[in-house]
Amino acid sequence: MNRKNLYENLEQVKKYCPNVFAMVKANAYGHGVKNVCKLLYGKVDFFGVACLEEALEIRKFDKRSNILIVGICKDIFLAI
Repeated sequence: MNRKNLYENLEQVKKYCPNVFAMVKANAYGHGVKNVCKLLYGKVDFFGVACLEEALEIRKFDKRSNILIVGICKDIFLAI
């Protein structure tokens, strides 16, 4: 993954849409969810994942970012 390209692409998107979320499902599409989330921490409004398990993986290293689960959440109480 090219960090420079990631930041440039994010800045281009923010020109048209100030509120941005980063979809990092499937291990950030193979780029490593932890690495990508750390690079984008504070630069996006929230992270998007497919399931609760992916959200919990992010919570292990990031206690503050908002996370949107776009798939079916089988344990809403755990998600909260």
